[in-house]
Amino acid sequence: MSTARRAGRAASLTVGLVLAALVIAACETGAYPADLFPEMHYQQSYRTQEPPYEAPPEGQVSTLGAEVPVTDFVATIQLENPVPFDGPSIDSGRALFAVNCAMCHGADGEGDSYVADAFESYGDKRPASLVSDNVKAQADGALYWTITNGVNNMPAWQRFLTEEERWQLVTFIRSLN
Repeated sequence: MSTARRAGRAASLTVGLVLAALVIAACETGAYPADLFPEMHYQQSYRTQEPPYEAPPEGQVSTLGAEVPVTDFVATIQLENPVPFDGPSIDSGRALFAVNCAMCHGADGEGDSYVADAFESYGDKRPASLVSDNVKAQADGALYWTITNGVNNMPAWQRFLTEEERWQLVTFIRSLN
């Protein structure tokens, strides 16, 4: 075999490997088929002739208002449920509960669910039964605080549910009792 022929095969093999690598890279999910420098795509950027924006200070209150963080003590003593205890509020709370809470606390709020069984099998604490005497004895503000900030394995729902939706959940939990 001549040297020219070997060089041609080596070049063909190299081109084939490069094409195969590009095809494999294109199969990866993302915004770009071959994301060689991902930090370039997701950095804060500016338009031409535009001054840089300052990042807002930590804890800044927007002009639209912000929810005031509530400590556990204040929640249990001072907060009252602004949502009326009526049919529409309970129905809204029931819908929110079915989507966000039932997988852990069970469809009826008694803490019977697949997730609760999984927690127990891993040695973790089961989600609370929402019809228990302990939950009945808590003030509405304490329930609201728990939903807002989370406890044990329960996530904090402040970022995912509005203030009104969390109060509707409290109203629904009260309707279970």
